[in-house]
Amino acid sequence: MKAANFSEKGKKYAAVIFIVITFIFGLVLAIEKMTSKPEELNNNDATAEEVETIDRPDNVLPDDSTVTNLVTQREEAKDSYTISQVATPTVAERANALIDPIEKEKETFKLVELRRARIAAQSHWNVSAITTVPASQNQKHVNVATPTNHYSELDEDRLSTDEQRIMIGKRLDELASLKQRILSGNISEGSDTPTKVTQIEQSFSAPPENIVGFTQENSYNASTEGLSKLPIGTIIPSVTRMKANSDRTGTFKAWVTQDVLDASEEYVLIPTGSEVIIKSFRMSTVNESINSVIGMSVPWVVLPNGNKIDTSKSSGMDREGMTGISDQVDHHWMEQFLGVAAYALVASNTSYQGTGEGESSYYGDVSSGVREQVAPHAQKYLQLRPTNIIRAGQAMNIIIEDEIYLKPWKNLYEDYL
Repeated sequence: MKAANFSEKGKKYAAVIFIVITFIFGLVLAIEKMTSKPEELNNNDATAEEVETIDRPDNVLPDDSTVTNLVTQREEAKDSYTISQVATPTVAERANALIDPIEKEKETFKLVELRRARIAAQSHWNVSAITTVPASQNQKHVNVATPTNHYSELDEDRLSTDEQRIMIGKRLDELASLKQRILSGNISEGSDTPTKVTQIEQSFSAPPENIVGFTQENSYNASTEGLSKLPIGTIIPSVTRMKANSDRTGTFKAWVTQDVLDASEEYVLIPTGSEVIIKSFRMSTVNESINSVIGMSVPWVVLPNGNKIDTSKSSGMDREGMTGISDQVDHHWMEQFLGVAAYALVASNTSYQGTGEGESSYYGDVSSGVREQVAPHAQKYLQLRPTNIIRAGQAMNIIIEDEIYLKPWKNLYEDYL
């Protein structure tokens, strides 16, 4: 059985090998035929040309139409070659060709806008009445504006403080509205708005040279143009540099310990190291004996360069935000105790020794006189009030109670530029 299987497998292998060899041989023949076809075609073409040459006699010339066609084809070929040699425009040249119309349109638009602006400038927008003064024979007609000055008729010296404040507020509002009109371009050549602005600005008086800030009350009648505003409620951290006593109220100083910035936090309005001028006063309350504090008002802040800021609408408070400040309190317990004892001795009735009715002894008269003289002094010790002592270096805060207009000290980032 094994020999039979081997012979069958050998036959199968031989058949497969024969088929493969036959396929390869046929493939090789096909490739050779394909490569030989172009050469045969070239040979056939050459043979046809030779036959044609042999058949055509040498003395036969082409006719005129054939020559004309050949010349025409040659000229057309020459024209096409000339066209191909013409330089085509580059990308930059095409871009310039496109930009030129755009630039022309821009110039046209500018001219139209300029003409419109000139027409608008010649128109009148809410201009007050203008009176025309008749001219003489040698004079031309002139338009004279007659603005009214509302402030020249007022005697400011006779006005009260509230009336002056109201008048200054109206001036500032009118000045702001007029300047807003100028900035928006809502004026014409014949308008008297610039004249009104000049008149209002001249109605203000400049503050003293060394005063660079003042409250909104504006007791100096100064213009607030170009000044920064320190809003209400601004806190100025400070520390005392002198000792204060509630029994001897008066003026003492403090230092500003932190830069005070404007609302935009871009400019330093009050720099660190500025001096604060403080006036102390005793705060009398019901519970003064157990809760003694010193009240403080802040009339001035002196900048490092010597200029002053009017802070009359400001007050001092402690670090917790309570009005007034307290440090060391002396309640005078010993003095009050001795005063009570002395008053008890002199206030008691002294016994009288007499020889009869209506008669008094010398001892009784002396004791009565001593009691009358000493009792008022002893009674003063019963009215002692605590003494509050503020030492140097005590931290405190100053709160702004009215808006302050002042010149900025410097830019916050000036040291870094």
